[in-house]
Amino acid sequence: MRASAIVVTCCIAAGMPGCGSRGGGEDDDSATQDSLADPAADGQQDGDPAADPAQDQDATSCVEDGDCDDGLYCNGTEICGSDGTCRAGTPVDCNDDNPCTQDGCDEEDGSCRHDPLDADGDGFVAAESPSGFACEGNDCDDEAADVYPGAADDGCDLVDKDCDGSTGEGIDGDGDTWIDEECEDEMTDAGSYSGFGDCDDASDDVYPGAPEGCDGLLDNDCDGDATDVEADDDGDGYANVSCDGGTDCDDADGDIHPGAAEVCDLVDDDCDGSILDAADIDDDGDGVPDQGCGGADCDDADGTIHGAFGGYPATGTVVDAAVVEAFEACDDVDQDCDGAVLDAAGADDDADGFLDATCDGTDCNDLSPYVHPGAVEADCDSIDNDCDGDSVDGIADDDDDDFLDVVCPSGTDCDDVQAAIHPGALTSCDLVDDDCSGAWGDESGADDDGDGVLDELCGGTDCDDEVASIHGGQGPVSAAGELCDAVDQDCDGAWADALGADDDLDGVLDELCGGADCDDASASTYPGAAELCDAVDQDCDGTWTDGGADDDGDGVLDELCGGLDCDDASASTYPGAPRQCDWLDHDCDTIADNDSDEDGYASESCGGADCDDGDPIAFPGAGEVCLDGVDQDCDGSADGLMRSISSMTRVTNNTQSSGGPDLVWTGSEYGVVWMNGVGMATETFFQRIAAGGALVGTAAQLTFYDEYVWESRVVWSGSEFGAAWTHHDAGTSETWLVFRRISATGVPVGIEVMPPTTNASVTEMSLAWTGSEYVMAYEDDAATYDGMYMFRVSAGGAPVGSVIVLSEGSDGTEKPALVWSGSEIGLAYVQNMFMQNVITMARLTPTGSRVASDTAVLAIASTASIWDPEMVWAGSLYGLAFKYWQTTSDVNLVRISATGGLLGTPLNLSASSASDAAPDIAWTGSELVVMWHDFSGDSDLLLQRVAPDGTRIDAILAVGGDSYNDSSSSLAWSGSEIGYAWTWDGYGNQEVFFHRLIHCQ
Repeated sequence: MRASAIVVTCCIAAGMPGCGSRGGGEDDDSATQDSLADPAADGQQDGDPAADPAQDQDATSCVEDGDCDDGLYCNGTEICGSDGTCRAGTPVDCNDDNPCTQDGCDEEDGSCRHDPLDADGDGFVAAESPSGFACEGNDCDDEAADVYPGAADDGCDLVDKDCDGSTGEGIDGDGDTWIDEECEDEMTDAGSYSGFGDCDDASDDVYPGAPEGCDGLLDNDCDGDATDVEADDDGDGYANVSCDGGTDCDDADGDIHPGAAEVCDLVDDDCDGSILDAADIDDDGDGVPDQGCGGADCDDADGTIHGAFGGYPATGTVVDAAVVEAFEACDDVDQDCDGAVLDAAGADDDADGFLDATCDGTDCNDLSPYVHPGAVEADCDSIDNDCDGDSVDGIADDDDDDFLDVVCPSGTDCDDVQAAIHPGALTSCDLVDDDCSGAWGDESGADDDGDGVLDELCGGTDCDDEVASIHGGQGPVSAAGELCDAVDQDCDGAWADALGADDDLDGVLDELCGGADCDDASASTYPGAAELCDAVDQDCDGTWTDGGADDDGDGVLDELCGGLDCDDASASTYPGAPRQCDWLDHDCDTIADNDSDEDGYASESCGGADCDDGDPIAFPGAGEVCLDGVDQDCDGSADGLMRSISSMTRVTNNTQSSGGPDLVWTGSEYGVVWMNGVGMATETFFQRIAAGGALVGTAAQLTFYDEYVWESRVVWSGSEFGAAWTHHDAGTSETWLVFRRISATGVPVGIEVMPPTTNASVTEMSLAWTGSEYVMAYEDDAATYDGMYMFRVSAGGAPVGSVIVLSEGSDGTEKPALVWSGSEIGLAYVQNMFMQNVITMARLTPTGSRVASDTAVLAIASTASIWDPEMVWAGSLYGLAFKYWQTTSDVNLVRISATGGLLGTPLNLSASSASDAAPDIAWTGSELVVMWHDFSGDSDLLLQRVAPDGTRIDAILAVGGDSYNDSSSSLAWSGSEIGYAWTWDGYGNQEVFFHRLIHCQ
């Protein structure tokens, strides 16, 4: 028979009480006997699972496994042993290795159960296992049955029983940081709270020390007293008017409140809005408090006597009215209570001691202390200072004609000595301004017609003082103009000189008088007069151009008349006339219009071929002036195409191949290093070359390794050469960087110098002179180092400091190109990064420190690569030439700013063959020149000139030997020409040659 459902729980949650590490059926307790166990160790297995574990029984006999089946699932399948007795089965292992489940064996269903973890049995799944593993439940403490979401209030125990993340619901319910007074018995430490004693934990306005309000009901500060409020600060039983319903107008004084006794002061004691209701404060009812009560009423029995009162602003809503001071009268009473009785209007307002006439006094002006009887008269003020009735006594009217002298600001008497002369006086025919009008001519008989000229009877020149248009000249007035009549308008005694008669006496009347003389001021101008070489119409025919002055009518006088018209028969020819394309001089500058520079070639604007008609040495076929930036021969090129200026110079004459030349200009000659085959080895050689291309002395062999030299470089320091090369040891397969000085005469100086830090796999290197020392940047691929470094050598050939690590480790930095800008070292290198290769620019001080962070100039795909970078400083930017290889091989040029940024876009210099490599670059002072090797076809050397803005100058030129197998070139700028060395196999093996180029044809 099957037993009732039995669930064997496998406790796998670490740390649960009573749980072991083995499967169901064992409890790890030696004091108990598990089902089918044999604690007596007698070799006989108990057959009854319910047997007393302390009492051993005989093993059950069996023939087959079915005889041993106890009908239970969870203790495993029993089998019949080879000795004919039953053996216990292996209990079912229900462990699912999930710390967030309770594992057990269900005997009823015959299967394992994996229930969500609920160790405390509160019906809520744990949020995490005892071991700290995050579970999907929300029971924040699965070991406490009273802790679960929605449990009873947290209370005062600081335990988050309801799992809401907060423990303060029962401690500080209103969130005012004060602990409920109900928690004082359960808590001993306030912790982060402000303190204990919140008497109302449902209101955040109530806590110990809270400010009391005007509510009169709440004990805000929890001191047990709800009356200590701001509503009655003075304790007089009346609330402050600032509170709703409050009536105490001064809550700081207990003697002031509604119903208090009013006293004789300036205080509203009873808060009724007035101070005047107190006894004796305003007995006369004039609205001003008695002086005895602090007011300004000096006689509180007379309402007409008082000072001013500004009104009393009560602490409430009522305000006593303001009262102005009383009016002073002409008496001995101080009506305005200011302490003075004579300050009344009309008494003595100016305080000069004389009463006003309105008060029966003698002061004729009671507003000025300077006006009163006996006061000193002031000059020119028109004021009766002494009140004698005369306002103009004194020097203001010396002639007593009652007109002030003009010396006074408002005076009008132009002669204060003669009483007959003043404004409005009678005038007479004389030269005196009797009426002070400013003129004597307005007097009767002096200038009756008002023309400004005195009548002849008064000594003037006006011969007719009745007609203003007739007068002679007098003073500023000119004589009248003569008219074409029989009247002597200018009073000169003759009318024949009238304008229009014949002023110029040429016998012809003026046109204004009906005559034909067009200019009656010139005796040479009249009808029929001879025309002259001027701009005057002498014959009065309406034009001055007849008679040879301007025959073509272009408005410019003929040269024969002193004018500037070089062709008075052509209206299109005169100074400043528009130029025309007809070989004529239309603008009178003696130069044909279509050939301004008189070089015999018509300008392009006139259909000619003269590209610069303002320069007489620029015309088709003219000789090109080298390097002046001007296209003299009008072929479209400023300085012409590059061309050879000498024959090739053969630098080597060997039976073995040479290669890799590097060329430098010293200021007077060239120096070149190269690798030359010597037996089974290659060695480094050096040769001087004169400015004209001839070899100077013999070549110097710099190395005697009897092994391999793989790369050579040379620079000029200003007094000697510095050379560097890489020496490959065939025996050890190591490659070393070596430096040596060479004298100006080509003799090796000093000893070979190597970087003080061991370098064993130098693959790329670059050399530069900074003005004070030599610097080398090199790539070392040795497994120990694998990076890029800089090595400094003094001008005397000694190592300077230690090797400078520019980059180290497997970061893929390689192919350095070094150049000195005059103030810092520019270093371009290639950085192999994930999925791309990057040309990177570093700026270094002369001692090798970085001026700024390295700059990524150009990134290319990882499937492409960059080779043979060569860099030059171009005065304000760097030029970097390199081979770009992907599916084809191209030579590219990039321009880099002085601060390391890319300028414009890269320029692909390659021809269509796209099989180009080994570029070199030079700066001429005005343009970049790039030379490279084209491996396709006849394997030529090619050259391209590029402007600083990145545009090409002219076409690509082939500049090799005989266009066959030219390679590995180096070029240098001498200041006037390009010198370059290259290898060529024109004699059956690679030889080094030298050549010179100039810009002009």
